[in-house]
Amino acid sequence: MKNVFKKGLRWRTLMVLAPLALLVALAIATSGYITAGSAASCTYGNCGHVAPPSSYGVSNDALYVANGNASNVAVIDVGTMSIVDTIPVPAQPNGLAGLGMYWEVHGVVASKDRASVYAQGALSGGYLAGAPYQLYQIGVKNGNVIRSIPLPTDSYDPVGYCGLEYALNDENSNELVATSMNASDATLQSIGAPNLGRPAAEQQGGWAYVDIANGTDTGFTSMYNPANGTNYESSTCGISWNASGNNAYASTMFNPYVANLSWTGGNGGANANASGTPTSFTAPPATGRMYHQNDTDKAKGLLYVGSEDGNIDVFNISTGSAVYDTTINVRALDGSTTSAIHSIDISPSNSNVIYVTARNTPDNSNNMELVIDVSNLAAPKLIGSIGGFTHDVCGVYAIGDKQDFYGHKPSLSLSETRVYWASLSDYAAGKLSVDYSIANSDAAVPTNVAANVSITGSSSTNGVTAATALPLAVGNIGGGGSTALTLQYNVPVGVGSFMTKTDASAQNGAAIFTY
Repeated sequence: MKNVFKKGLRWRTLMVLAPLALLVALAIATSGYITAGSAASCTYGNCGHVAPPSSYGVSNDALYVANGNASNVAVIDVGTMSIVDTIPVPAQPNGLAGLGMYWEVHGVVASKDRASVYAQGALSGGYLAGAPYQLYQIGVKNGNVIRSIPLPTDSYDPVGYCGLEYALNDENSNELVATSMNASDATLQSIGAPNLGRPAAEQQGGWAYVDIANGTDTGFTSMYNPANGTNYESSTCGISWNASGNNAYASTMFNPYVANLSWTGGNGGANANASGTPTSFTAPPATGRMYHQNDTDKAKGLLYVGSEDGNIDVFNISTGSAVYDTTINVRALDGSTTSAIHSIDISPSNSNVIYVTARNTPDNSNNMELVIDVSNLAAPKLIGSIGGFTHDVCGVYAIGDKQDFYGHKPSLSLSETRVYWASLSDYAAGKLSVDYSIANSDAAVPTNVAANVSITGSSSTNGVTAATALPLAVGNIGGGGSTALTLQYNVPVGVGSFMTKTDASAQNGAAIFTY
């Protein structure tokens, strides 16, 4: 209860009974599972799926899969191995259709608060098609583009981008690293492209740095080896880091190598800007390789690199540079003669489990996400799978708590801090101001952010109505944080007190909750 007193004939005593907390009315947007059998993407092939046994401890994982020419990101609940959502990515022109190549979403990571994803793609033709390549941030709840960030090679790269990772594979970083599939004019001519006549500096693959805190690109490093003056321009697809973060490993396609990079920065704060310089190159163990995306097991000192020929080459990185160790023949595991391995991500819940994007599995009509037990590299096991992706499905990004995607209800409370007439004219008009504070009592971690908080409604007794236009956007409130707002009320003459109820909404993960 709040009392406002002011001496003088024109002032009135007003009593406002403000709520001690927001009234609760739970509204969860994701109340169940959409099985693969009912998902729209299942028109691409066999949608049978097998969830990994619960004994592996990965049932709580969720996967974000860059679903190629469908121009979306598919979300997989590993516990049921089912597609539970698709997030649209803006479709780009098919500017390379004459070469038999079409726009594909290639790289994806989830935002720290799981309320959005970052995604990028390739093979639209880029500047040649009048659509330079962008990094998109997209809301998972409504599929709206939050922002698009131009990538630094957009004025001369017709091929586009492949892998996308947080610098150092660390979600605390404010920098994303995107690998460029740009290639030389000669390489592009070898697959049917005309001679573009670009200068040498515009014919290089490599990796771009994007500051997601400020929404800007911060540079680009080309696939050039200063030690021998050689430009390993071949399309760069994957990148990952060792445990100390001083070495990174980039994998290339047409001229397949693992580039060993000397790395600095990328871990936020004063070292936000990353920089990777090639120092040496490790050749594949056999001919026929075409390397795609990769991932590192930092604890074990291992690098997994996927290849077009259905193999995953495993390298030991414990001494810094990549040294070949062994090969996992995925085709032998899935019984396919056409599997092409385009992406790998290690389960955050069990490092003995890897998620593998396999095109053309079990044949050219289907594409799958595979779950493989690599506890014994000499005897890997296929323990789970789901099909139904486009023929050009690519990157995969795993999180260890699927509830972070589904969302949990933020612990919000509303308290009144001040009741007053803001001016004499407001008093004369009967317009009362009430200051409130909305607090989020959850722990201060990124996944506890109450995103897009909005005051959606207000109802009061004794004929009092809201003078503030609603809905009123409040913004994001992190765990342990609070924000102030002011609502105004139209108070009829003669009313000395009233009760008011305030309604609100907030997003967490893919769900919007009401209060």
